[in-house]
Amino acid sequence: PMLLLFLLQAVASGPPGTGEVRSLMTREDYPQEALRMGWEGLVRVDLTIGTNGRVKHCKVIQSSSHRVLDNATCRIFLTRARFKPATDDAGNTVEDQYESQINWQLR
Repeated sequence: PMLLLFLLQAVASGPPGTGEVRSLMTREDYPQEALRMGWEGLVRVDLTIGTNGRVKHCKVIQSSSHRVLDNATCRIFLTRARFKPATDDAGNTVEDQYESQINWQLR
């Protein structure tokens, strides 16, 4: 089937990204088990962004009801996402939190 991955807008304020998260994803990212089973779903995550701009931790805060899609979402953010590090009032880089979501859909 033709595959479409839709990235919904971030649902909370956070550090500005270095690009659109949709650009981190490819057609090959849709888990094979989910393709075979026809699974779709929205995954909302809370990300901890480190002082280097990389995702240090990904926590699923709304599951798609399919662990394979939830895990794929965190894997993409942990391995590919880069953010501009947040800073405190003195200009020092600090950790920050960011919420985002991916809606996995087959069409």
